Amino acid sequence: MSDFKKGMILAAGLGTRLLPITKKMPKPMVPVLNIPNILFGLETLKRAGIKEVILNLHHLPYSLENYLADGKQFGMHIEYSRENTLLGTGGGLKKAESFFDKDSFALVNCDFISNIDIKPYFSQHNARGAWASMILHQDETIQQFYAKVGCDTAGRLISLPRCETAKPVKTGIFTGVHLLSPEIFRFLEETPSGINEVLYPRLMKEFPDKAGTFFTENNYWYDTGERFPFWRSSMALLDKLVAGDSMLRDLMTDWLGYEEVKKGVWVFGKEKVPADVEIHGPVILGKNLRVAPKSVLGPYAILADDCSVPHRAEITKTIAMPGSTLTQDRVADCLWHGEALLPL
Repeated sequence: MSDFKKGMILAAGLGTRLLPITKKMPKPMVPVLNIPNILFGLETLKRAGIKEVILNLHHLPYSLENYLADGKQFGMHIEYSRENTLLGTGGGLKKAESFFDKDSFALVNCDFISNIDIKPYFSQHNARGAWASMILHQDETIQQFYAKVGCDTAGRLISLPRCETAKPVKTGIFTGVHLLSPEIFRFLEETPSGINEVLYPRLMKEFPDKAGTFFTENNYWYDTGERFPFWRSSMALLDKLVAGDSMLRDLMTDWLGYEEVKKGVWVFGKEKVPADVEIHGPVILGKNLRVAPKSVLGPYAILADDCSVPHRAEITKTIAMPGSTLTQDRVADCLWHGEALLPL
């Protein structure tokens, strides 16, 4: 019972905090380091030995279905659960119940990036006899910006933002990863609801030994769910990539086909580094770029596919979404979408 064979990624949300980017692109497809966000969730599961995955879909579902297909190109098997009405994390999980068997499984959000290894917690979850466990992260520098989740000395979940059964002895940030056992389905209904509102409070009050927590150690965790955290996280992840982070490098090279043509300069496949352009890493350059001569790219420039850069431009600490046309010749500390410079 220590192995988890299946997982689910919550991919149905509207992504309103990333508008207007998510108007025509679902949040799981928004690129971080030019990597569609959904691939980070899939990599987290795959590294834990989980290769059978279901995604719930609602907003722009064809985008994900067309990109991922049946998952074979990523060495996985992927199925989909379409939601005509957005069901939330609780109702969406209940709708997908038939995908799961009698074993425990992982449930993962799609708006974070982390190198968390979730596999070591599988046997502990089952050994505790837990039905639901949250994986938490401690980081004093960012903890003030997020709601805290707390536990007692035994690791039992006792404190959520809207429900507390006792004073916690330890708190952390919820990473977006749940470890769940099939018993939880009896607490859920196929109606719009949130798992943190309908499942965990009941367990905390009625079955206190069945709701647990785990704290990660020596891991990073980045939020990509809204503009400024998305930009800030991307800049930090660029440093991780250059430093040799194995998960990021595997995604860049094995999953997407990027090459590091020189230290800190990543280029898609056989694309040529633009001639007569000055480049300072770390930089990531997508395909089909149109970069005018005498431009300076980087440091900290991420240009997605089909972007245009004007003559003699200087681009630093900038992220450009696919198809963006940069209309200013000097940009820094910004997020670009189409022809619009989005405020952070």
